[in-house]
Amino acid sequence: LILSTVESKSNLLDFLNISFISSGIVRLFIPDEEKETTFGFVFQNEFVSAFDSFVTRKESTYSVQALTDVEFWQISYSDLESIYNSMTMGDRIGR
Repeated sequence: LILSTVESKSNLLDFLNISFISSGIVRLFIPDEEKETTFGFVFQNEFVSAFDSFVTRKESTYSVQALTDVEFWQISYSDLESIYNSMTMGDRIGR
């Protein structure tokens, strides 16, 4: 796990990880040149990820943006795979 911080208006998808928000607020939105569509908010003590992007390792169709300064714990795809491969219970619970 890595503890990270970003400033307001930063894009959390630059990290391509699963994150636990320890402080702050983020929004999930679909970017569009004419109009952005917000479809969710994530608050302190909640998880956030572009899970489709995390699993496929491809660019997401939506964005995750910090609405405030945000502190979050993140786990990378490779670290999560290591847990799955080394712990039977981790694999069973996580998948």
